[in-house]
Amino acid sequence: MNYDHFNYCEELAKSLKAIGHTKAKKRFFRASEQTTLQELEENISSVNGTIIIAIDGQLIDYGWPMSDSLLERSTFGIVIAKPSKSHDTATIFEAQKECKKIARECVSKIMNDAYSYKNDCDKVDKGSFQIEGIGPIVDLYYGVLLTYSLDYGVNFELNPEMWL
Repeated sequence: MNYDHFNYCEELAKSLKAIGHTKAKKRFFRASEQTTLQELEENISSVNGTIIIAIDGQLIDYGWPMSDSLLERSTFGIVIAKPSKSHDTATIFEAQKECKKIARECVSKIMNDAYSYKNDCDKVDKGSFQIEGIGPIVDLYYGVLLTYSLDYGVNFELNPEMWL
């Protein structure tokens, strides 16, 4: 598996105008399922604007879906969130609506990379994309969570060096 979720999402954060991540204007963060917001919480005082949180929880499912080999399905997440001025429902819905537009652009980028065989995105399960609302995150950030999976064939031959 060559796909590097954190590097891929950092490039998305640098390339998307709505995010504009730089070293000076940090708007990209990493997380696992276990430490979802730790990196963001450590830097929240210097963050403003729309952010991306790449989530790689090391979640893997195995299956044999109408194929001739075992498949490993790795699931990844991208949180896109922006600050809301209050708990006002209209403001929250507007933030989520804007973040959903960005998430759709991320889906388009992933699919373009898949069809161009870039960044190991050709392994994406084209039917796995899902967008759902999320928030509040830390200081009134609201947005969406984009999830998707990549499928890899598994060579299940035993490695003799792993066995006594």
